[in-house]
Amino acid sequence: MKPASCLRSKGMSLAMQFEAIRSLQVLPIGDLATIACLLEATAPKVGNVHPNAPFADMNYDDFVRSAHAIGPIFHRSSEWTVGMLVLESVMATKSVVAANTNLGTILLFGPLCKALSSLDPNRPELVMAGQLHCLDEKECRLVDAISSVLAQLDREDSAMVYQAIVRAKPGGLGKVDSMDVHHESPPSLLDAMHDASRRDQVAAEYVSNYQLTRSIAKRLLGDVMQGKSWSDAICDGQLWLLSEQGDSLIRRKNGDATDCMVRSLARKALDDSKSNPDQRSPNQSRSELDQYLRDPLNRRNPGSTADLIAAGILLALWYLRQSDRHVIDALQSIPFQHVSQNCQTS
Repeated sequence: MKPASCLRSKGMSLAMQFEAIRSLQVLPIGDLATIACLLEATAPKVGNVHPNAPFADMNYDDFVRSAHAIGPIFHRSSEWTVGMLVLESVMATKSVVAANTNLGTILLFGPLCKALSSLDPNRPELVMAGQLHCLDEKECRLVDAISSVLAQLDREDSAMVYQAIVRAKPGGLGKVDSMDVHHESPPSLLDAMHDASRRDQVAAEYVSNYQLTRSIAKRLLGDVMQGKSWSDAICDGQLWLLSEQGDSLIRRKNGDATDCMVRSLARKALDDSKSNPDQRSPNQSRSELDQYLRDPLNRRNPGSTADLIAAGILLALWYLRQSDRHVIDALQSIPFQHVSQNCQTS
């Protein structure tokens, strides 16, 4: 079987494409990466770009192009090193968009996709519908795989990741005394991530074996299995993450006081969302948070949270990839012309 060929068959009707998806036993990791990015960008999250909310320098279509650009790269996860995956993904993204749309996501996807690709898809770590209670006991192999990938990072990975960061030109990095990305890369990428983990949530995942990503995935799985739409689950997941953790990009750009304000507003919006779960209905506190985050200079964009959400979606989809109903629900929440373009078979 050619995996996920249905995702790029433009001549098939929508019904035929969904029927083809149902017949798939496993979606390859590159397609999951693309779908995760599309889901993250499509959900109307506060403060982020989505179909109805562009920024001055980027819009939803930029994120769609970026999602499709990196999919073919992550099809090579079992063959390429983390450094190669990260650098090639940044270069592929830069070839289709001018702005930095996904550096943090790529940094998270690199080790995660390589770890997931090392696990046998036919082994029972998969979580089927109604079996969320089994997730904790199945998670050990995933953690071991992530830990193994991170332990194998070497000097070449460090050099390639540093090169990728410089090429992506992210905002809000600032200058640091040790292991600055504009200086020579250190021998150990893990040492650099450990040094940065105090100020960057993406770097912290390298240190914690993706603890926060795994928590996000479990929250999304719980919400989706209980009948919540993917879009609503992602939006609520973002509010939960902002209320509990804040956003490291916002902290670096604005300081602790602004971060505390964001946490407080997110907590209120999440409480209101629980009493009014339909994201399409008016939620005044959510609107106030969204307006606060969309400052004219784009300094309060919760970009680190978006990256973590994308990684959590990827992991949730990986757990569900043999439970066709939930995968199809995910695909149905994206404008289908965006799913069907450019995904490649392996």
